[in-house]
Amino acid sequence: MKKKHFLFLNAFVTVERGNDCPESQPWPCRTPRICLSFDFICDGEPDCPDEYDEDPEMCTAKLRPAQEHLAGFIHRYQNWLVPKFLGYGTPEELAAKLVGVKSGKEMELFLLGMPLGAWSELYTLFHRIYISGFLDNLEPAENFQSLNRQQKEEFWRNHIYQQVKRFLD
Repeated sequence: MKKKHFLFLNAFVTVERGNDCPESQPWPCRTPRICLSFDFICDGEPDCPDEYDEDPEMCTAKLRPAQEHLAGFIHRYQNWLVPKFLGYGTPEELAAKLVGVKSGKEMELFLLGMPLGAWSELYTLFHRIYISGFLDNLEPAENFQSLNRQQKEEFWRNHIYQQVKRFLD
Protein backbone atom coordinates (compact mmCIF):
# COMPACT_ATOMS: atom_id res chain seq x y z
CA MET A 1 0.00 0.00 0.00
CA LYS A 2 1.33 3.43 -0.93
CA LYS A 3 1.65 6.09 1.68
CA LYS A 4 0.39 9.54 0.86
CA HIS A 5 2.15 12.54 2.24
CA PHE A 6 0.60 15.95 2.51
CA LEU A 7 2.30 19.19 3.24
CA PHE A 8 0.17 21.90 4.72
CA LEU A 9 1.44 25.39 4.39
CA ASN A 10 -0.02 28.23 6.35
CA ALA A 11 0.51 31.55 4.71
CA PHE A 12 -0.82 34.89 5.73
CA VAL A 13 -1.44 37.36 2.99
CA THR A 14 -2.14 40.96 3.75
CA VAL A 15 -4.46 42.59 1.29
CA GLU A 16 -4.72 46.34 1.24
CA ARG A 17 -8.29 47.57 0.95
CA GLY A 18 -9.32 51.05 -0.04
CA ASN A 19 -11.94 51.17 2.69
CA ASP A 20 -12.83 49.48 5.97
CA CYS A 21 -15.86 47.65 4.58
CA PRO A 22 -16.06 43.85 4.69
CA GLU A 23 -15.86 41.88 1.44
CA SER A 24 -19.55 41.00 1.66
CA GLN A 25 -20.45 44.71 1.74
CA PRO A 26 -17.60 46.43 -0.10
CA TRP A 27 -19.28 49.72 -0.98
CA PRO A 28 -18.87 52.49 1.62
CA CYS A 29 -21.48 55.14 2.21
CA ARG A 30 -20.17 58.63 2.87
CA THR A 31 -21.32 58.17 6.46
CA PRO A 32 -18.57 56.35 8.38
CA ARG A 33 -19.00 52.65 9.24
CA ILE A 34 -21.94 52.05 6.90
CA CYS A 35 -21.25 49.66 4.04
CA LEU A 36 -23.52 48.14 1.39
CA SER A 37 -23.56 45.22 -1.01
CA PHE A 38 -23.37 46.26 -4.65
CA ASP A 39 -26.97 45.08 -5.15
CA PHE A 40 -28.16 48.02 -3.06
CA ILE A 41 -26.39 50.64 -5.21
CA CYS A 42 -28.76 52.47 -7.57
CA ASP A 43 -31.66 50.13 -6.81
CA GLY A 44 -34.18 52.95 -6.36
CA GLU A 45 -34.18 52.73 -2.56
CA PRO A 46 -31.85 54.96 -0.52
CA ASP A 47 -29.80 52.87 1.91
CA CYS A 48 -27.10 55.37 2.93
CA PRO A 49 -28.21 58.07 5.41
CA ASP A 50 -27.27 60.80 2.90
CA GLU A 51 -28.76 58.77 -0.02
CA TYR A 52 -25.38 58.71 -1.80
CA ASP A 53 -26.12 55.19 -3.03
CA GLU A 54 -28.86 56.72 -5.25
CA ASP A 55 -26.86 59.72 -6.52
CA PRO A 56 -28.04 60.30 -10.14
CA GLU A 57 -24.55 60.97 -11.53
CA MET A 58 -23.12 57.89 -9.88
CA CYS A 59 -26.02 55.73 -11.09
CA THR A 60 -25.51 57.00 -14.64
CA ALA A 61 -21.82 56.13 -14.42
CA LYS A 62 -22.70 52.66 -13.08
CA LEU A 63 -24.83 51.98 -16.17
CA ARG A 64 -22.13 52.87 -18.67
CA PRO A 65 -19.90 50.11 -20.00
CA ALA A 66 -16.29 50.05 -18.87
CA GLN A 67 -13.87 52.02 -21.01
CA GLU A 68 -11.76 48.89 -21.48
CA HIS A 69 -14.74 46.99 -22.94
CA LEU A 70 -15.54 49.81 -25.36
CA ALA A 71 -11.91 50.18 -26.41
CA GLY A 72 -11.58 46.44 -27.01
CA PHE A 73 -14.78 46.33 -29.05
CA ILE A 74 -13.77 49.32 -31.16
CA HIS A 75 -10.32 47.85 -31.75
CA ARG A 76 -11.75 44.45 -32.79
CA TYR A 77 -14.30 45.88 -35.21
CA GLN A 78 -12.68 49.16 -36.23
CA ASN A 79 -12.61 48.31 -39.95
CA TRP A 80 -16.41 48.16 -39.98
CA LEU A 81 -17.37 50.26 -36.99
CA VAL A 82 -15.69 53.55 -37.82
CA PRO A 83 -16.31 54.00 -41.55
CA LYS A 84 -19.67 52.22 -41.84
CA PHE A 85 -21.44 52.50 -38.49
CA LEU A 86 -20.06 55.37 -36.46
CA GLY A 87 -18.57 57.21 -39.40
CA TYR A 88 -17.64 60.78 -38.91
CA GLY A 89 -21.23 61.98 -38.60
CA THR A 90 -23.20 64.10 -36.21
CA PRO A 91 -24.31 63.25 -32.68
CA GLU A 92 -27.84 62.89 -34.09
CA GLU A 93 -26.67 60.16 -36.47
CA LEU A 94 -24.95 58.31 -33.64
CA ALA A 95 -28.07 58.67 -31.49
CA ALA A 96 -30.21 57.16 -34.23
CA LYS A 97 -27.84 54.20 -34.45
CA LEU A 98 -27.85 53.73 -30.68
CA VAL A 99 -31.64 53.54 -30.70
CA GLY A 100 -31.48 51.19 -33.67
CA VAL A 101 -29.25 48.86 -31.68
CA LYS A 102 -31.45 49.19 -28.58
CA SER A 103 -34.52 48.40 -30.70
CA GLY A 104 -32.90 45.25 -32.06
CA LYS A 105 -32.40 46.44 -35.66
CA GLU A 106 -29.85 43.72 -36.36
CA MET A 107 -30.69 43.32 -40.07
CA GLU A 108 -30.13 47.01 -40.80
CA LEU A 109 -26.70 46.77 -39.21
CA PHE A 110 -25.82 43.71 -41.29
CA LEU A 111 -26.74 45.83 -44.32
CA LEU A 112 -24.21 48.38 -43.06
CA GLY A 113 -21.57 45.64 -43.10
CA MET A 114 -21.62 44.49 -39.47
CA PRO A 115 -19.52 41.30 -39.04
CA LEU A 116 -21.52 38.22 -38.05
CA GLY A 117 -19.98 37.89 -34.59
CA ALA A 118 -20.42 41.52 -33.56
CA TRP A 119 -24.14 41.77 -32.78
CA SER A 120 -24.32 40.48 -29.20
CA GLU A 121 -21.38 42.58 -28.01
CA LEU A 122 -22.60 45.64 -29.92
CA TYR A 123 -26.08 45.25 -28.42
CA THR A 124 -24.75 44.84 -24.88
CA LEU A 125 -22.39 47.83 -25.04
CA PHE A 126 -24.66 50.23 -26.92
CA HIS A 127 -27.75 49.29 -24.93
CA ARG A 128 -25.87 50.18 -21.74
CA ILE A 129 -24.81 53.51 -23.26
CA TYR A 130 -28.41 54.17 -24.27
CA ILE A 131 -29.94 53.37 -20.86
CA SER A 132 -27.31 55.50 -19.12
CA GLY A 133 -29.08 58.57 -20.52
CA PHE A 134 -26.73 59.35 -23.40
CA LEU A 135 -29.59 60.68 -25.54
CA ASP A 136 -31.38 62.67 -22.86
CA ASN A 137 -29.74 66.00 -23.67
CA LEU A 138 -29.46 65.66 -27.43
CA GLU A 139 -31.97 67.86 -29.27
CA PRO A 140 -32.17 67.16 -33.02
CA ALA A 141 -35.38 69.16 -33.48
CA GLU A 142 -36.78 72.34 -31.98
CA ASN A 143 -39.64 70.62 -30.16
CA PHE A 144 -37.63 67.57 -29.11
CA GLN A 145 -37.68 68.35 -25.36
CA SER A 146 -41.48 68.52 -25.38
CA LEU A 147 -41.73 64.93 -26.67
CA ASN A 148 -42.26 62.10 -24.20
CA ARG A 149 -39.77 59.20 -24.04
CA GLN A 150 -41.79 57.00 -26.41
CA GLN A 151 -42.01 59.80 -29.00
CA LYS A 152 -38.26 60.41 -28.73
CA GLU A 153 -37.55 56.73 -29.31
CA GLU A 154 -39.87 56.72 -32.32
CA PHE A 155 -38.03 59.75 -33.74
CA TRP A 156 -34.66 57.98 -33.45
CA ARG A 157 -36.07 54.70 -34.81
CA ASN A 158 -37.30 56.48 -37.95
CA HIS A 159 -34.02 58.36 -38.27
CA ILE A 160 -31.95 55.15 -38.52
CA TYR A 161 -34.09 53.89 -41.41
CA GLN A 162 -33.32 57.09 -43.33
CA GLN A 163 -29.59 56.54 -42.81
CA VAL A 164 -29.66 52.92 -43.96
CA LYS A 165 -31.64 53.93 -47.04
CA ARG A 166 -29.05 56.63 -47.87
CA PHE A 167 -26.24 54.11 -47.41
CA LEU A 168 -27.86 51.58 -49.75
CA ASP A 169 -28.75 54.13 -52.47
